Amino acid sequence: MNRFYHSDDIKINELIQLNELSSNHISRVLRMKEGDDLIIFNGDENDYIASIISLERKKVFVKIREILKNQSQSSIDITLVQAITSREKLDFILQKTTELGVNKIQLMQSERCNFKIAKHKEDSRISHWENVVIAACEQSGRTSLPAIFNPVNFQEVLSLYKNKGNKIILDPYSNINLKQLTIKKNIDFHEFIILIGPEGGFTPEEICIAKKHDFQPISLGKRILRTETASIAILSALHALHGDFV
Repeated sequence: MNRFYHSDDIKINELIQLNELSSNHISRVLRMKEGDDLIIFNGDENDYIASIISLERKKVFVKIREILKNQSQSSIDITLVQAITSREKLDFILQKTTELGVNKIQLMQSERCNFKIAKHKEDSRISHWENVVIAACEQSGRTSLPAIFNPVNFQEVLSLYKNKGNKIILDPYSNINLKQLTIKKNIDFHEFIILIGPEGGFTPEEICIAKKHDFQPISLGKRILRTETASIAILSALHALHGDFV
């Protein structure tokens, strides 16, 4: 059943109007008809079964018939701290990590970043990325939208996540793998903060500073991964070891 995001509260028997983007997709792309069923979600961890009551190209009304508890929430709480890269790669990273259950995405400017987001463009970029994760949630069956935060510099990241989670910085030259990760006794076992560098990787100085702030350098094997590959690999590995893959 097709799924669509609705930002407002949802109640049983309520008649709601979907936004223009969803309405256009329903009427022009999917060519759905009055009486067809679909799923509406708003991030409250429920799915709402609805039927189309009236349908126009830019205006679709649905009636909520049933509420179901959504079981897709990840069993581990992952915050991805991702170095800025190209717009296309960031779209890909946000899409795929949303599908893999990431909870929060903090963008970061590190020393070797070749891309920057102008301050006056940050809000429009965030709005664009929110639409990317909404589409990924619709496709993957998720109901909770991952939060996306405006870029901060490397030093600010270290302050933001002080005393939070099991902290990882990806370092292809580390001799420690994910199975050897030390889980802090006073930290929630299921909470992870992951730092992923840009195309050029982190500098040795950044690795050293991160270690002093309790980030553990972890290698994902003998091959050096692209930044957009590393995010998928680390989330998949964490789910295989501690999450809901097995």
